[in-house]
Amino acid sequence: MNNISVQFNDHFAVMNFLNCSIKVPMRYGGEVIASGCGSGKTTIIKEIIRQKFNEGILYSAATIEECNRMYDWIINNLIGTSINGVELTINDVIVLHCENSEGNDLFMNRPEDIGDKLIVICTHYKLTHEYPEILFKKNFDQRIHMVPETGLRRSVTRTMQYGSKYGLPRQFVLIDELPTCDIVKARIEKPLMGILMDTVDNSEWSINEFGQRYISKLDMKYKKFDDFSKMEYSYNTRAKGTSLSITKGDSEIDKFRTKLPLEVLYERFHEYNPNSEIIDTEVKYNFTDLILSGMETRFWLFDGTGDLTFENSLRFNVRTVRNKYNSPIEYIKIKNSIGRYHRESSLINNQNEIKRLLDENISRMMNIINENDKILFLVWKNFKLKSSVKRTDSINISETIFNNDFLLADYYSHKICENLGVQYTGNKRIKYNNKEFSIIHYQSGLDKATNEFMDYDSIVLFGNFLVPEDAVVNFNKMYDCSTSYLKFTTYQLTQSICRTRIRKHKGENIRIYYTNDWDDNYIMYLNMYLTNSVNWMDINKINDTGILSISDKIKLSDDVLIDNIQNKWRKDIKSLIEYDDNVRIALLNKSKYSLTIELKVMNIISPRKDLRVREYYPLINYLRKLGIELTVISERIK
Repeated sequence: MNNISVQFNDHFAVMNFLNCSIKVPMRYGGEVIASGCGSGKTTIIKEIIRQKFNEGILYSAATIEECNRMYDWIINNLIGTSINGVELTINDVIVLHCENSEGNDLFMNRPEDIGDKLIVICTHYKLTHEYPEILFKKNFDQRIHMVPETGLRRSVTRTMQYGSKYGLPRQFVLIDELPTCDIVKARIEKPLMGILMDTVDNSEWSINEFGQRYISKLDMKYKKFDDFSKMEYSYNTRAKGTSLSITKGDSEIDKFRTKLPLEVLYERFHEYNPNSEIIDTEVKYNFTDLILSGMETRFWLFDGTGDLTFENSLRFNVRTVRNKYNSPIEYIKIKNSIGRYHRESSLINNQNEIKRLLDENISRMMNIINENDKILFLVWKNFKLKSSVKRTDSINISETIFNNDFLLADYYSHKICENLGVQYTGNKRIKYNNKEFSIIHYQSGLDKATNEFMDYDSIVLFGNFLVPEDAVVNFNKMYDCSTSYLKFTTYQLTQSICRTRIRKHKGENIRIYYTNDWDDNYIMYLNMYLTNSVNWMDINKINDTGILSISDKIKLSDDVLIDNIQNKWRKDIKSLIEYDDNVRIALLNKSKYSLTIELKVMNIISPRKDLRVREYYPLINYLRKLGIELTVISERIK
């Protein structure tokens, strides 16, 4: 286990986490540092602030509590220290969130003075919802803002100062964990879109018999304004104060909240309106919109599972290692007696049967509690209706205990405590003799970014949690990446499992129980990620007679294995795997492998229109990127 530290040189920041070391280039741009959960990311961030506060720091965390803790640490550890003659005083640090009156007063009444601060601390919500130039600019490098660019671009690039000097924005934007709060959205209707584009009039004019000019051929086209100030002027003179206004107020904050979507539209016009047409669109803003060409600041996002979510990101480079965790893991499959989706009539008319099935689950949960010391159960939040059609007649789902207020975690907790003779007080950590257990639901906020259960030795994935497909689509759009459904699910599961003692990186054993409604391939892929193992694993099953274990070896399916392969090559590579299993192993281990195949055989494996070696050149080049060297030889060459 490493001592946590950061060493800077001209080219790299070498970050020594508890479990690994990662080198991050000192160049400007977006970087995702995926060091694993519990690796000491916040401590690394503190070390960066300690060594670089004189260059301007913006730190952002998910909660008010985290922001306050960072502020307190800075006040207690850094005030009075100096870097290159710059001494940090208490007046150089500000924390911005709704519960800090000093920060609120400054933000609402004198936002330009935030630029005086060496260190700015804000929540993820502030980072993703407020005008970025307020947070990024530095008054200790005086800047003028009379430049014909958007505030987004000014926020992250140098701006000419008085005379011939240039000022840079804050040099380090340090984001602790992936922001998951809602983002800024603005609907741009067709009439407003027409106002926000420049008009190109190619109409033809003629003169009639009376000497009057008239349009003989109307040809009006639109294009992006060549300067943002012209778009802003068009909005202010033609749309502001009308029904087309993006915001209705006229305060300074309202002005910023109007400018933000306009600037995003301008910077990413080719994405929102590629053909410069009169269309409706929805403009969305988050911090990734600040990852712009020519930027002159560093966006460092510290996210333990960022290598899963930021797959093929167009805006961020991912810095990670393969071996993040060192805990031996035992996997145990158990039965789940009840599904999540039910018909409304079933919930109303078959309550006793549903309770009986839940009692079966409770009996299994109690067996698990007796076998382990500290157990975290992860369950569904509630039941869901099978039909998407909402009823409007007199039947009301509230007639049953399984109504909209029903929480499965509370139901299980109450019933188990009742069976154990323990009073359930609503506390998540329930103690029983020398044991402890907690029951939480998926996406409760307790299944990620918390240390509350870091001494737990077991976790139970009780019920298959299906990530909505549109959640993955929206994530990829939001962050300009292409993570898969499988990897996004693995990210969710890894975050949950890393609430246990695996996050301490001390090599302590953990158990992962999962119910039989989970696809083994998902668990297989999860194990590959957590242990960097090959493509098989042992699973223990518990039958309904008790704790009898049956060893079962499972293998990752080819469909899951080639999840990272571009669609156009999946059929070819799947055929190669069937021909030579070493291709599978090389892909799994990300290792190098070479194979030679005769042209006639290759044409059987992956047929081509013409029997020529050059037909396989594109496939050969793609495989080379994956570390696989394929040589196809013809009889002439042989």
